[in-house]
Amino acid sequence: MRRTILLITVVLSVAFVFALFLIGWSFEQRFSLVKSIYQLKVEELAKAISLGYFQWNHMYQTVSQNDTEEIERQFYQIKEDFPQVKEIRLVEQESFDFPTYRVSSQGTELILTFKIFNDDLSRFIENKVALAVVDAQQILSSLEIKEIKISEKGRDFVFDLKAQRVRLSLVDLLILLFCIVGAFFSYFGAVLVRTKTKLKVEKQMRKKSEREHKVTQILLEMIVSFLENKLQNEYEYCLKKAIEVVPGSQGGSVLVRDSERYVYVAAVGFDLQKLREISFSSEEISEWTGKTFCVRTNVKEYNEMNMPPEKLEVLRRFARINEIKSTLIIPVKLKEEIVLLLNLDNFEREDAFTDESVELAKLFANYLGIVVQRKILEKQILQQGELMEYLSY
Repeated sequence: MRRTILLITVVLSVAFVFALFLIGWSFEQRFSLVKSIYQLKVEELAKAISLGYFQWNHMYQTVSQNDTEEIERQFYQIKEDFPQVKEIRLVEQESFDFPTYRVSSQGTELILTFKIFNDDLSRFIENKVALAVVDAQQILSSLEIKEIKISEKGRDFVFDLKAQRVRLSLVDLLILLFCIVGAFFSYFGAVLVRTKTKLKVEKQMRKKSEREHKVTQILLEMIVSFLENKLQNEYEYCLKKAIEVVPGSQGGSVLVRDSERYVYVAAVGFDLQKLREISFSSEEISEWTGKTFCVRTNVKEYNEMNMPPEKLEVLRRFARINEIKSTLIIPVKLKEEIVLLLNLDNFEREDAFTDESVELAKLFANYLGIVVQRKILEKQILQQGELMEYLSY
């Protein structure tokens, strides 16, 4: 009896420690993604205000003529159009070390500073800028982020803001529950507990997804989908979203490392079933990517020079390499090894992909990297469950 109690105690302790590790790791991933989304949201707000009000002759002339009444009317309209803006005013300034606007912070507030231009941006007011004070927490709340709060003290966030964790997320609670229940069930039968826990988590995630408000930002939508684990093929889902968002994308594919080979796991615009029949070595993938992201415009010529005839025929028939004008290639590395490759294709122009395309594609590739990491962790959890089962008997 004592031995049984001791064994259960050890299993629970290991499960609890492992749960703390997973919760910490999961939060770090979410925190990093939230920072990216928050920064995009603030940049969108600043660009919208700058384009809508401070790049027009009317505002330029109004400030130049010091028309106080019209300035107040325009500033009132800005606050009406953008409720996040708490206060906006003109201030004297001599130094202009930013193009059109600058984002900074003070305490828990964002400070947006705008140059005042004419229509063609050839002139701007040289001694005054518009300064808008924005509630940083309100922007975070609009993204449905509840476990993180902007504060005076805490972790470094973005724009020199600080943020702190104020509660465990539903995902964290599920992780903790999963580990504890998994520890008990691993003692009585790992196979049964894995099946029931998976069904239970999937059911909970589906219910949670029905309660979530559909957000307009696709990246935030993917974060919620990742946390809810509601997708059967996350690679295909992310690839489709990337093609919707990344400028120049008309098709694409995702390859994942399986043992020592790289295989297709998702494709849009191509025949995935046929592409699954071929695979690539680490050397072929490294040569294709150049070991970092790149835009390749010689897809047809490259494959004809480097691919064996049997692979080349498959790529011609089912990957349309003769039609591709340019491919944006984003590799994802773990421990200095490429574990996943995101290819986005354009069939019309060689210059289809811009710097913006690259930056957005990197965000999607990072999301796919998190998916790979999660699958690795799930595999480790299963292996640990089997080990616990073995130890328990």
